[in-house]
Amino acid sequence: MYRKHFGLARHPFAKDLAVKDLFASAAVTELEVRLRHLLDLPGIGLVTGEPGGGKTTICRKVVASLHSGLFRVFYVPLSLPAIPWLRSLLHRLEQLDGERQITLL
Repeated sequence: MYRKHFGLARHPFAKDLAVKDLFASAAVTELEVRLRHLLDLPGIGLVTGEPGGGKTTICRKVVASLHSGLFRVFYVPLSLPAIPWLRSLLHRLEQLDGERQITLL
């Protein structure tokens, strides 16, 4: 109903929205700049914020621009309790480096 009212051809908040079609608010632009800065540093990044604030969408935008041969990106949901979350993270890290076993102490 609202799409017809506003003359929209498709749902504006769809998960499959192309990254080129994203609205670049000041907060979104700031997050993107910070994520791109993180790419220049060795380490792990964590993005937090209010539900529906666009965290995953902007991460998706930045990831889509990365060279798949140079970067490995994975998501670990924070909805897990601490120990299962750490195990999930370690499992992903072991996938990146198959020669060494990483252990949770």
